[in-house]
Amino acid sequence: MPWTVIRERLLDGKVRALSSLSSVDAAKLRFLQIFNVGPARAQAIADAGCRTFDDVLKMAKQAEPKVKISKSQQVGLELREDLNRLIPREELVELEKEIKKAVAAAGRGFQMEILGSYRRGSAFCSDVDLVIRHKRYATKDQTDEGKELLRKIIDQLVEHGLVKPEHQLACGASKFMGFIRLNTKSRFRRIDIRLVPHASYPYTLLGGSGDSLLMKFLRWRAKQMGWTLNVYEMGKMYSAVDANPNGFQPGTLKEVKDEKAIFDLLRLPYASRNVFLPCFKFCSSSSSPRHSSSRRSATIESGRKSISQPASSKLRISTR
Repeated sequence: MPWTVIRERLLDGKVRALSSLSSVDAAKLRFLQIFNVGPARAQAIADAGCRTFDDVLKMAKQAEPKVKISKSQQVGLELREDLNRLIPREELVELEKEIKKAVAAAGRGFQMEILGSYRRGSAFCSDVDLVIRHKRYATKDQTDEGKELLRKIIDQLVEHGLVKPEHQLACGASKFMGFIRLNTKSRFRRIDIRLVPHASYPYTLLGGSGDSLLMKFLRWRAKQMGWTLNVYEMGKMYSAVDANPNGFQPGTLKEVKDEKAIFDLLRLPYASRNVFLPCFKFCSSSSSPRHSSSRRSATIESGRKSISQPASSKLRISTR
């Protein structure tokens, strides 16, 4: 959103560009606030004659609505006030404790972690991104095993009063999507759960925590070494002439025990997630990063020396 728009809203209490919108365009913008509703669906709902959220709810309950509203969209509409608010870190810390109790009650052998901005130490988060692993789930092909393990987790979340049955939007062999809340006085929050193969866990912790600049750099570094890195694994990439350029060559997958081992394979210096997640920043030689005397900044020389820089764009690794 342009700063001029924010300035208008703060100083004048309104935005001139929005005031001149037609009723249909204004409704479209309003409906984009509904969970799982994109521009095309928002336009269709507005074209169907809806102008308010109540209009959408009434249409959703019709036997033959002009525009079909999915279960996730209907629940998201009912919970829109909660879902449009960020989650304070203090709340998510308490929610994490309750989730751990539910996971422990699901049986032995589960490991879990909340990823995203929460793991990067942010003061606010948009949703709950939970990753889980179990030794019984070794590969993505074990769909029956995955369904059973994930179902145990969801059942315990319901048993502990964190998730309501009607708020379970999707549950498959490895992924769950729904809404969760700490207690009856708390707001509902969106939660995504991923059950990953046991060996993929360190890669998912790293890829799911980010940030995006760090992951972009790590994928570039892996490519320079002839590997492909994603949120599940890392292995030797196929050449351009191979039939499956997006896959890995058989027998080349790199199994690791933790995130540090990934950095070791890439021959990069490692720090704990509280340091490395926000610290890696790279830019082209044409634009130098700004430095402030009030902010500590140091170059990781060992990392920079270990990387063969491409001729087209020299990369600098720095902590900010």
